Amino acid sequence: MQCAMPADRSIVERLFLPTPFPVGPVNAYLVHGDPPALIDVGVKGKKACAALEHELQSRGLVPSDLGAILITHAHFDHSGAAVALAEEGGTPVYCHYLAGRDRTQAEQQAFYELIERCGAPERLLRGLNSMYRFGSAFGDPLGQAGDLRVIDDGDRVRAGDLELEVLHTPGHAPDHLCFLAREQGLLFCGDLLLESITPNPLPHFDPEHDRGRVPSLPLYLESLDRVEALGPLQGLTGHGGELPDTAATARSNRTHIEGRTEIVLRACRARPGATVFELSEVLFDSPDRGTVFLALSETIAHLDRLEVLGLVRVGAESGRVEVS
Repeated sequence: MQCAMPADRSIVERLFLPTPFPVGPVNAYLVHGDPPALIDVGVKGKKACAALEHELQSRGLVPSDLGAILITHAHFDHSGAAVALAEEGGTPVYCHYLAGRDRTQAEQQAFYELIERCGAPERLLRGLNSMYRFGSAFGDPLGQAGDLRVIDDGDRVRAGDLELEVLHTPGHAPDHLCFLAREQGLLFCGDLLLESITPNPLPHFDPEHDRGRVPSLPLYLESLDRVEALGPLQGLTGHGGELPDTAATARSNRTHIEGRTEIVLRACRARPGATVFELSEVLFDSPDRGTVFLALSETIAHLDRLEVLGLVRVGAESGRVEVS
């Protein structure tokens, strides 16, 4: 498809909302219309909620004016304030069905067991519990929304003056959605595409899968293929600046991932029998606890891809990596 003209900025406004997380501010999008809508809402916290309230009030709006809250994915930097905001305004919340499941405790335990199998030291395992406690203070599970409306791939939903097509784009999160305003040439990307970094392919836990999770990086690459096939669009991202050409960013991300996978494979060949955690320490400089977990999840993702390609095998219990 040909790139449409950029959307009228009087229709869509980006709201910069603070978060307590290393990722920094998150972007929410106010879509004007009768009624207006929000795409993503930031965290539940005094500072962030005050910022969102100020952004709405400065435009003559209160929560009850909103006709819809759309969530790209259930990470609390994007969805944490949704339940409280929806309750205050009587507003429906739209999200993927996986985002509406209360999976917090089950996924916490699954992640704990995964990093333990990867050879992570006890100090890191202890730190995981405190991280979850800290993060859970900044959001409510979306399943608690009084008017939760499940949407999925191929659906259409109205947000303000925009007619949006729903695209299920897993890889960063299993419930991740992008919203396409085809007529305006706009793609609300969430965390699928970002301005200056490739999103972390976090583990996708699934108790019905034989491994208890679905490899996330192959899913992310499929999502990139799908977005690239849409052609050049203006991308409205979950963090950072806008993208002038989403197809070009998708291609760039794929190239980066392929190069990173090759680096991981070389590290496996150089250190046969190393644990997944040991490889993550070699591959990434992780100065604090939060980035240690991100380094580990990215290493897991690339090893998953290498296993799918038949190039390595990770011991299910030992967490040690052998080159095929």
